[in-house]
Amino acid sequence: MVLPLVAATMAPLPGPAERSPDRAPGSARRTSSVDMLRPGGLGDPRLLVRATARDVLTGADGDARVADTARLDAEVRYDGTRELVALRSEPARPGTAGLLGRSVASGFRAAADATLAPGDGGGVLALLLDDLPVALVIAGYAHALTKELPPGAGRFRPPAGLCSGWREGGTMASALEAGGPMPLRPGPDAPAVSRADDPAAWHDTPVLPPLAMRRRRRIDVEPGAAGIRVDAMFRDTYADPDGRETVLHEYELRAVLDPAGLAVREIVAVPRVLPAPECPFAAESVLRLVGTPVDAVAEQVRRDLRGPSTCTHLNDLLRSLTGVPSLLALRGT
Repeated sequence: MVLPLVAATMAPLPGPAERSPDRAPGSARRTSSVDMLRPGGLGDPRLLVRATARDVLTGADGDARVADTARLDAEVRYDGTRELVALRSEPARPGTAGLLGRSVASGFRAAADATLAPGDGGGVLALLLDDLPVALVIAGYAHALTKELPPGAGRFRPPAGLCSGWREGGTMASALEAGGPMPLRPGPDAPAVSRADDPAAWHDTPVLPPLAMRRRRRIDVEPGAAGIRVDAMFRDTYADPDGRETVLHEYELRAVLDPAGLAVREIVAVPRVLPAPECPFAAESVLRLVGTPVDAVAEQVRRDLRGPSTCTHLNDLLRSLTGVPSLLALRGT
C-alpha cells in the first residue's frame, strides 16, 4: 500500500491531534519532552532546559515495559552567545563536561556525539543532546510572541530563505522587511498527549509554567510482514503569561521501511499546526528520502534538505528516524 501524500496548500490545516494513538502489540515507542524555561522572566539572559525521554516496549499482550530513560538539565546564556553554562545528564557521561563553554549552535551536535558512551548512539540520551541546539531556536518564539527581548539580543529574525516559512517574499519575511513585528498569533489550545486509559502512552511531564516553551516528540516503530512501520510526530507549545498552553508547530510523519536494510520505502509528512501560510509547502520535501537507509538520513537532511522547499523543524523530525535501529534492538529485532 502506498501512503497518500497530503498536498501542501493554503487551505486551513487540521489542527493538533486530539489524542495519542494506541500502542500496537509488538511495537516500541519513544517519547521525549524538552522544556525551555525562563524562571527569571524573558528579560533574564539565562535559559534553563529540562529534557526527558523514555522508551517503552509493548508486548504481544499489550503490556508495557520501560526499556530506557534519560534526563538532561542544562543552562545556556541567552544573550547572543548561546554559551553552555551547566549540563547534567542521567545517565551521567563524564565527557559532557567538555561541552561547557561551547556555543550551542553550529558544531555542537558533533561535539556532543563524541561524548557519548558505546551503545548510546541512536538512544534516548543522544536524542536529548541532539535537541539542545533546536531548543535555542524554539525558545526565540516566546520573545516573538511577547515582543520582549533578552538583554543584548537582537530581534528574533531567521534569515530569509532559511525554510519554507521564511522564504523571500513570504508572509513572515515580508512583514519584517516592512518594519513591522513578526506576524505571530497564539495557536490553538494544546490537547493532552497523555491518556487516562493508558498510563504508558507518554512519560510524565509537569505543567508548563508561564513564558516557557516545550517540544514533545513521539516515534512508534512496528515491525510487520509488509515492512517496518514508523509513526512519528512533534509538537511545539508556548505557555502565555496566564499559563494557557498553545500549539506553535505540529507535524506528523508516517513511513514504511524495508526490513532488510531499513531504507525508506514510503514516507509522508502531515502538517497540522504551523505559524505561516507558506510553511506547509515543505511537506513534500520528505519524498527526497525515499531509498535512503535510516542511518544515512541525518547526513542527507544536513546536505540536501535546505532552503525554502524545506522546514527546519520537519528536518529535526526526520532526523529522529536515526533512532529506529536502537528501538528495534531493544525489541531484539
